[in-house]
Amino acid sequence: MLIRIHLGKSRVRESRMLGSVGAKPNGLATRPSPALVDGVITPETSVLDYGCGRGSDVKRLRADGRAANGWDPQHAPDTALIPAQIVNLGYVVNVIERAAERRDALVRAWSLAERVLIVTARLKFDMLGQELKPFEDGYLTNRGTFQKFYDQVELRDWIAASLDVQPVAAAPGMFYIFRQAADRESFVASRHRRSGGSWSCYASERLFKEHRGLFEAVLPFFCQRGRLPSITECGAAAALYEGVPRLNFILESIERLVGAEDYGRIVSERRQDLLVYLALSRFSKRPPLQRLPDDLHLDIRSFFPSYHAACSAADDLLFAVGSRDSLEKGCFCQRNLAPL
Repeated sequence: MLIRIHLGKSRVRESRMLGSVGAKPNGLATRPSPALVDGVITPETSVLDYGCGRGSDVKRLRADGRAANGWDPQHAPDTALIPAQIVNLGYVVNVIERAAERRDALVRAWSLAERVLIVTARLKFDMLGQELKPFEDGYLTNRGTFQKFYDQVELRDWIAASLDVQPVAAAPGMFYIFRQAADRESFVASRHRRSGGSWSCYASERLFKEHRGLFEAVLPFFCQRGRLPSITECGAAAALYEGVPRLNFILESIERLVGAEDYGRIVSERRQDLLVYLALSRFSKRPPLQRLPDDLHLDIRSFFPSYHAACSAADDLLFAVGSRDSLEKGCFCQRNLAPL
C-alpha cells in the first residue's frame, strides 16, 4: 500500500497493487471477529484501519459506536495518520509485491499502534481453486492483482523478525502484536483461564443456534473426509467461516452434533484411509506433493504436520503389515466392516 507514496513505481505495478487493496475481504468488523470476541477491541478503544480499502470495517465499527478511522492510499488518502490504541493491518501485506516495502508497511503500522497491532493475511489455504501465475515471491491472480500467501508459521516468524516482538496467534492468518509485554502475558494467560461466569457459555450457545443450519450443511463432508471443507468443496463453508471465524468452535460444534465417540471414530478412520492410500502408492511410485490434487493436500494438512510425516507414517503402517496383499486385505476390511 505504500508503493505509490514512497517509491513512485510504474503505473502498471501501482494499479495492480491498488486493485488488490480495493478488493479487501471482510475482516475486522465481521461478526464475530476474534478481535471483538477476545476483547482486544472494546467500546472504549480507538481503532485505525491502516489500509482500509473502501472502509467497510470502519463503517461497521462506527455504526457500533466505536471510535474508528481508516486510511488508504487510494480510497482515503487524506485521512490523518494519527496513532490509535488499536491499529488494524488487515489483508495488506499480502498485496504488496516487494518484500522490503511489505516490511515498511508493517513497521509503519506498528509505529502508529499504541497498544495492539492486528495483522491479518491470506494463507496458502486460500490458493485452492484460483488461477495463479508465479510472480516475485507470490502470485498474480487472473485479474492481474498480486497476492502473497503465507503459512501460519511463516507469517508469525516474519512479523517477529520485522518488529522484534513476538506476536500472538488470534486465528488462522491473524496475529496480535502487543506494545507492552505485560499486556501480552495477561492476554495469553486469559486464554488458559477457566470461565467463572455464564456469559461465555450463553454466547457460544447462541452462536451455535444461530448457525446450526450451516453446521449441519458441512456435516456430510466432515463425515466423509474427517476434516472441514474448503470454500470450494462445500457451498456452505464460506458463510460458516465468515459467521464463525474460530475453527476450534466449528469443530466443537460438529462434535456436539455427531457425538464425541463418533467424532473421534470419523477422524481416526479418515486418517487411516489416507495412510492406506499413501502406503499403497509406494508400490506405484508415490507422487510428489505438487502432483497431488487440492483435496488430498488438505487431507494431508489436516491429519499430519507435513507430507513427509504422512509418508513416514504410511511406510510404518506398510512395514507393520508386512506385505501388499495383507495391506490390501486390511484396506478391504476397513471399508466393508467399519462403514460410517
